[in-house]
Formats: sequence, C-alpha cells, structure tokens
Amino acid sequence: MKWFDFHVHSKYSYDSIMSIDKIIKIGRKRGLSGLAIVDHDVFSRDKLKGDLKSIPEDFFILFGMEIKTDWGDLIALNTTDEVKSRAFMECIDEIKEKDGISILVHPYRKHKLEHMNEMVDSVDWIEVWNARSTQKQNNLALSLKGKKPYVVGSDAHLYREIGICKLGLPDFQNIDDIIRGVEEKKGQFEMKESPHNV
Repeated sequence: MKWFDFHVHSKYSYDSIMSIDKIIKIGRKRGLSGLAIVDHDVFSRDKLKGDLKSIPEDFFILFGMEIKTDWGDLIALNTTDEVKSRAFMECIDEIKEKDGISILVHPYRKHKLEHMNEMVDSVDWIEVWNARSTQKQNNLALSLKGKKPYVVGSDAHLYREIGICKLGLPDFQNIDDIIRGVEEKKGQFEMKESPHNV
C-alpha cells in the first residue's frame, strides 16, 4: 500500500506560497509516495519547465488545476495542458478533449446544489473527503462514494496540511497504476480535518 494526497496547492496558486521542492520533501517525510498539484486556475506544470527533472523517480506527481466554474470548483487532473473553459459542463468536455480526469471537489462547499445530480453524473471521480471542509460537508460528500471512483485530499495551502488526508492504493509503480487503482476503487483512506475550514 502506498499513500497519495490528491489535492495540494503550490506557490502558483494565488493563496499559497509552498514551493514544489519543499512540498515533495514534506510529503515524503509524512509517508506519501505521491500527490496532485492542482493550483487555482493555473496549470502549474507549464510554469516548472526544467524543474520537472528534479522530481525523484520514486515520487509521483499528477499535475492539474482547480477551476472555479459557474457551478462550483472542479479539478482537471493529468491533462495535456491548461483548461480554458469556466462553465462547468464546457470544462468537462474540454478535460476529456485534453485526455484528463475531471474531479468534483468538496461537492457540498460553494457549489450550486440544484445542479448536483448533473455534476455527479458528468465527472470522472469525486472527492469524498476534503480536510478544509466541515464534518457536515464531508459526510454529505461521503454519501456519494458509491456513485463514482473516489479520492480524498488535504486541500493543503500550508506545509503543515500536506498529507492530512491521503488515499492508500495498491503498490503503484507509475502514474497509470495510480489512476487504475482509483478507477477500480481499490483505495482506502485516512482523513483528518484541517483547522483551516473554509
């Protein structure tokens, strides 16, 4: 079993100052074998350029972006490049075109609940626990666990939050193994609440 945090923000988000190098260092210290960097409305991989070579071979990073749409936040994960759309359903289409994975994140926080069924039906995965959400919001999200493949995330904006929520997956050797483990619903999760509920 290896552990992965599917929701981390770096200095390329407007509300975080965390460097990629230190995120990796702290993640490894806390028992993670990988994490997802999903900065707000920016595809951070395009910013890193040569720095990607400094990522250790035995630590896996999935790059994506957290998009503020008209219906609420959505993660575009592992896309070929930046997603430009900001309308929820258009984002879903664009993520598919870019060979990415769409994730409904913290679904009961700042989302238009009248569109919840459409959102759940259209995404690939659902984040069923977010450390920055309230217990009530997370319990509602957990009720969606049986509908789609699921992930959990710390929603870390500060170093002390990295890995506070993590998903355990069968011993993965590459990014494809991680995605396959989630798709096959083989994950088990450990989750805590961050003191930084939003």
